[in-house]
Amino acid sequence: INLVRFKEINPTSNEAPSVYPEDVEVRDAKKELLRLAKGDSILMINEAHMYPQHRIFMKSVLADLYKLGYRQLCMEALDEDVLLTRRKEQRPFYPTRDMGVYLKEPSMAEMVREAIRIGYTLHGYDGYMATNRDSLSAENIIRIQKEYANDKLLIFCGHGHNMEYS
Repeated sequence: INLVRFKEINPTSNEAPSVYPEDVEVRDAKKELLRLAKGDSILMINEAHMYPQHRIFMKSVLADLYKLGYRQLCMEALDEDVLLTRRKEQRPFYPTRDMGVYLKEPSMAEMVREAIRIGYTLHGYDGYMATNRDSLSAENIIRIQKEYANDKLLIFCGHGHNMEYS
């Protein structure tokens, strides 16, 4: 998988970014992601829900990110209430459909299984029922960050939820 990085993007413009070769850089996505992740304490990765390849890629970087200190995996796709109950039970668990609707998709369930196997603590943060969904989601992420202040956070979200203006 390659990462295509546009040299200049104006997020407030309705104009599509240029796709001419001189306006883009193509890099190995995994290497670039791991390079960028080294110096950060929060890493947000965006997916398109209809492309399971994004989850397969995410699964492929989980172990390397764990080695870099990322311990908390925050996912829009997970139900925090179910996860809290499972953590209170203090026993190993595996992904089930009640943990989130997207876990019905096999590559999402496999990615979550791998995260559990590696040792990540899972968190759901989505405020999907709220009018101000992204604001509530941000508040939930801040709460998780404060609770696990010594750990790095890996946030896996869908579509444009990781953009500043969403």
